[in-house]
Order: sequence, then C-alpha cells, then structure tokens
Amino acid sequence: MTIDNFSAIIELAATMSIAFVAVEYVTSYTSVLCEKFFNISSFISTAFDECRAILTDKKTLDHLKPSNVDGKSTNNAIEKLKRANESLNKDINEAEKKARENMPFECQVISMSSLCLFLFMLNILFLLFGSIESSAKEYTYIFISIFSFLSIAYLLVGWICGESSGNSPILEFSSLKHAVIGIFVIVVLSLLGSCFIGNQPWKSRYIEVVCDAWIWILMVDVMLAYFNFIIFMFKIWRKGVKFKEDIKKTVDGLKTKCTECKGEEDDFIAMSNVIARLNEE
Repeated sequence: MTIDNFSAIIELAATMSIAFVAVEYVTSYTSVLCEKFFNISSFISTAFDECRAILTDKKTLDHLKPSNVDGKSTNNAIEKLKRANESLNKDINEAEKKARENMPFECQVISMSSLCLFLFMLNILFLLFGSIESSAKEYTYIFISIFSFLSIAYLLVGWICGESSGNSPILEFSSLKHAVIGIFVIVVLSLLGSCFIGNQPWKSRYIEVVCDAWIWILMVDVMLAYFNFIIFMFKIWRKGVKFKEDIKKTVDGLKTKCTECKGEEDDFIAMSNVIARLNEE
C-alpha cells in the first residue's frame, strides 16, 4: 500500500482544509451547525417567547378602563402599567436580537482556520512524498513516520489548547503564522530525525517496524483532516451549550421581571372586572 493509493482522499482533504482557512467559511460552518444541527436558533425563539407569554397582551391592556377607587382615578396607574409592559417587550426583543447576532461569534472556534492551514500543508507534503515514494522508499518510510508522529502531537495540542491559548505564543493556535511555523519546525525535525536514523545500525529494524505499521500510519494520516472537522463540530457544540446557558440566565432574569409585571396586570384586570360587574348591577 502506497501514498498514491490514497491520493484522491488526500486531495479532497487538502481542498476542504484550504477552504476553511478563510474566516468567512468557518463562520458559515458555525452558523449552519448552530441553526440546523444544534437548533440554537430555535432555542432562542422558544426561550424569549416564554417571556412574552407571561405578559398580558397589548389588546387586553388597551381595554382596561380607568375607574375611581376611594376618589382616586386609576388612569395614571394603568398608563404606567402599559409603559412597563411595552418596556419589557422592548427589552425581550432587544435581548433576542442580540442573542441572534452573537450566536455565530460566541460559538465560533478561533483555532480552526490555523489548524486547517496546517492540515492543508501536511496533505500537500504527503502528495509530494507520494510522487517519490517508489524511488526513495526507505527514506519515505523514515521521514513520514517521524513527520506523522510530530504532526499528530501538534494537532492534539491544538485541539486541546487551541481555544484557550492565553498569552503564550507557543499555544497561539488562532494565528495562521503559528501553523506555518509549526509545519516548518516539524519538517526540519523530521529531516534531522531521518538523517539520524539513516546512519544508525538499527535502521533496518526501524524500517521493518514502520513497514509493518505502514497501512495504519497512512490511514491515520489520511483521516486527520476529516477528524479535524468532527472535533471542531464537537467544540462548536460545547460552545453552543455554554451559549444556551448564558441565554437561559438572561431569560430567567427577564421572566422574573415579567412575572412581577404580570402580577400587577392581573390585579388591575381583576379590579376592572369587579367594577364592571358592580356597574352592571
């Protein structure tokens, strides 16, 4: 089994990876996952509709008629109630609008573009070595085995620490420059490692071990780009869960205000109904 046997899959992986280097594609990918797969958009609608459902509808409030209680008109109190209802509805609409605007950014993963660039360059190198594998098989085995190990280590660190790099330049996976430097360092280390192993008496034994595991090395390498998309799908889902929790906190605060306002509205509606019955008698 040679690298050329996987060339079509590698080319597809490289094409997909280079497309997602652009932030616009990452944003679109995030939006589609949030709206179509994780139903965050529906969650936002449902959450804020629950707030609106608590409040009395505008039509009912408009039918409240002022009356005199102990010689005092309830007109000002009713108008105040209407303004409070209108203000809360405005707050709900603004909070919902803000949540929808923030959804792609709150759920977006900052390290995806950089790791996609790294995987694009990784797959290009695989295609390059696929073209020379038949004429330099031993060197290809040694180089690719070292290169694969270091690349997987780089990706694992990126997947684990990429979203919380802090102020450490070593973990700044949000930068495309990080991917370029990373692939350069890995290539240099792989070349040095290949030269070292190539001059050792146990070189033949090392190549035998690599040859026995070659199919598995190739399969893992070929699938790295596809694993990358699955892993970032999981990361976006986790961010979506946190975003939902933040929305729930906002909605709970609004529900408390709506419940208080609803209590006052119900009091005035009940009083209005009692006065209407008394007037009928």
